[in-house]
Parts: sequence; C-alpha cells; structure tokens
Amino acid sequence: MTALYRHFDADGCLLYVGISATPFKRTADHARCADWFSSIARIEIEHHATRADALAAERSAIILECPRHNKMHNAPKVRARGGKGRRPRQPVAPKVRGPLMGAFLKFRVSPEEKAEFMLAAKASGRTLSDMVRDGMVEFMRDAG
Repeated sequence: MTALYRHFDADGCLLYVGISATPFKRTADHARCADWFSSIARIEIEHHATRADALAAERSAIILECPRHNKMHNAPKVRARGGKGRRPRQPVAPKVRGPLMGAFLKFRVSPEEKAEFMLAAKASGRTLSDMVRDGMVEFMRDAG
C-alpha cells in the first residue's frame, strides 16, 4: 500500500503533497532538506491500494490544491490572499454521524470516475474534499 500525505501549516494552508510507502519516515526526511519543515502543524494521510493509484492522486491533488512547496505538476498560479498555497476553506458542514458513517469512509471509485469528479470540482472552484463532504451531508439529510 502507498500513502498520499498532505502537510499543512498552523493556518490550514497546504504546504506539500507527496506519496510514500512510509509517510512518517518520508516526513522525517523533509526535516533534512525542506526549509518549510518547521511550518508543518498537521499531516493528513490517505492510503491507496497501488503506487500507480497514489501517483495519480498525488498529481491531481497538486494540480487542484496548489500546495505551496511542490514543484512538479504545480504550474505558477495566482495564490490566495497572503500568498498562501490553498484557497480559503469553505465553512465546515456538520459532521456525518450514524450507522452509515463507516460506509462513507470505505467507498471506492474507479480512477476514471475520480478523474471526472476532480474535473468537476476544479470547474466549480471547489476542492474535491468539499464536494465529497457536501455530498455526504446531503445524502444523510435525504436519508433521514
């Protein structure tokens, strides 16, 4: 299994996206060579079944989320206010609770479906995470 990891600063701005079979060891490697390492306040990790899936997710995340310190796939773009690498976050929707919560944490989509969903997110000016979260909240509202 290969993990995709995201490093965030204390303000929630995305610093870096990467992949590794050992994400915590790789994060420690950043301490030696990355001047932004001391800014890391939070790390998010998502696991992918294959390295190829993780590479595709990494590329998409870098293109859509514009981490401040990634060089590959990160074309120069207009940054959000203050030079931050990530758009200001949308207001957080209520947390999903109840018997279906586990199903949301384990769903899988094909690479083609994920690519299509990511393009839709980019076209709407929202993050993939925001779209997924809002979809889950709406589903739970309709199911209730």
